[in-house]
Amino acid sequence: MEELHALRKMTLTQLTTSLLSNPDVIRMHGSYKVADNVLIRWDVQGYYYEDGGTSTSIYRTTYPIMRHTAQCDVIDNYGNDKFVLRNAHKRFAYPTDELAVQSMIARLDWRLRYANAAVRKAEHCISTLSVAETRSE
Repeated sequence: MEELHALRKMTLTQLTTSLLSNPDVIRMHGSYKVADNVLIRWDVQGYYYEDGGTSTSIYRTTYPIMRHTAQCDVIDNYGNDKFVLRNAHKRFAYPTDELAVQSMIARLDWRLRYANAAVRKAEHCISTLSVAETRSE
């Protein structure tokens, strides 16, 4: 959670520059540049192991734009056409790294809020069961 707060203190340009210069960032689906008419998506993938260990990878994926329609760009999503609306609030991919990083942070923030809500609900259920158990004794 501290890492997310630290990310929010950085400007998007600082964060994007830091991510792009990081050799641990995994670049997928080619090394297209923004000038190559592509859309960009940043993702984080976490792995959890039985021994309690974890690892996290950051991915920067560029998708070539195959064609344009009046409302969207059609990208090549590993051999499948994917329609990405230009004016949507949430998009699958973005034209700049800054927008794509901002989207990744928003998705991570949502995941964190959702996970915290699930923890609170589970804790409430456990406390309710504990109270019911003490009453039955």
